[in-house]
Amino acid sequence: MKKIIIPIAVLASLGLIAPKFIGQRLNKDIESFITQINNFPGYQAKLVSTDNGWFGSSFVINFGYDPEYFAGLYQGQYTDDTQKSLFEAFGQFNVNAEINTQHGPIITQNGLSLGLAGWTLDVEDELFREFIDYAQEQSLYSVKGHVSLSSSVQFEDRIPNFNYVGAEQGIEWAFSGWEGAGHVSSNHSQYTGNIKQITGAMPFLNISVNDIVLDSTLQQSWVDIFSNPLYDSNGILSIASVDATSTATQEKTNLKNLSINAITDKNDAGTLMDMRLSYKLESFSAADFMLENMLLVTDFKNLEKSFIEAYQRLSQDPGGNPEAMKSILQNEFVAQLQANPEINISALSGQLNGGHFEGNIFTKLNDIKAIPETLEDPKFWLSHALVDANLNMDKSVTLLSAEQSVLNQLKANPDTAQMSEEEMQNIASQQAQILLDNFRQQGMLTETSEGYQITFSLKDSQAKLNGNPMPLPF
Repeated sequence: MKKIIIPIAVLASLGLIAPKFIGQRLNKDIESFITQINNFPGYQAKLVSTDNGWFGSSFVINFGYDPEYFAGLYQGQYTDDTQKSLFEAFGQFNVNAEINTQHGPIITQNGLSLGLAGWTLDVEDELFREFIDYAQEQSLYSVKGHVSLSSSVQFEDRIPNFNYVGAEQGIEWAFSGWEGAGHVSSNHSQYTGNIKQITGAMPFLNISVNDIVLDSTLQQSWVDIFSNPLYDSNGILSIASVDATSTATQEKTNLKNLSINAITDKNDAGTLMDMRLSYKLESFSAADFMLENMLLVTDFKNLEKSFIEAYQRLSQDPGGNPEAMKSILQNEFVAQLQANPEINISALSGQLNGGHFEGNIFTKLNDIKAIPETLEDPKFWLSHALVDANLNMDKSVTLLSAEQSVLNQLKANPDTAQMSEEEMQNIASQQAQILLDNFRQQGMLTETSEGYQITFSLKDSQAKLNGNPMPLPF
């Protein structure tokens, strides 16, 4: 009998004593979180109140903008009265978040489970109700979560559906709400969320944005990005469709299936990071314009840790510090250049009004040991630059581009700017082929069996355009 009673007594003691120690740890975690927020430029957080119990705790934290930081960004650009108004405006944008926790190891707050804590967070401020309308019994933003025994966190967050009506401006917005869910551990963070629809009605435009989805993964705790700017991550933002109609002309604009994918990848040493931004678009149509199957992939390679950290430190001083800037140029900026950075458009393709185009651009700074005395020295930068670019276009795409170029010139010319749109379009259509022929004769374009091609290369201060030597501006 004693063998049974002893384990039960131990478990009971853990259930009664452990919550107190868990509560103390939560207090430290809250303090650490507030410190992280305050270390981030432009934002501030402070603990307004706390109520620590044996089995639960509650906290009220005020989050807002740092008015001194944002007012400092515009120092000297506005009058003193405007500067004061900016300071007051940013100072008003703050909210209170109420956090209620239940201490483990036995959690009943969000369903029976074992863990360190269960918690809820609610953001409410009457300031928002002055502008938007949502249910009185709901918070503008709420989260419920669970901290496991291994300290990983699972949570769900939501923003309720709300409406904004600006009667004087004739504006109405409807937001269907936000639903999200995430998981955070010491070495992994994942979050997904979605908005079903946002609609707007304005005097000049009606618009509907449908099925916005965010899906992101970070190979470390998200809190760590405040202290380390290099990390492995993958994030996708997608929009199923955007439909807009001009109330004046009834012309329709439509976007279908846009996705933006951001990937970061740090090297094994943790000193460099690559970033890739990919844009995919199924279609975009407006009036006589149709863009389909568009792909744009941009790569940033060899981003250097010390330079990013120095830039972040400098951004914390909105007034600017000449000595700090000089130090960055002489130290961290050199380190970034010595890492041989690259900015590449590794893929660009699509169909424009039925015509195809594709190309790529590779650029790299190479073999730089020190910065020049004059940063604006083009000879220095071109002597260390490697460039390889290629663009192929169907004839219809090239003609359309030439027409647009002529049309822009006509609109900018005071002698022709008063012409009707139809008159300018007729002139542009007539001169487009003449313009292309001139470019081809000058060697700026190469004619192919399908259309035109442009190639450009730069190496060892020697530039070539379409295979022909090209003089440099020095």
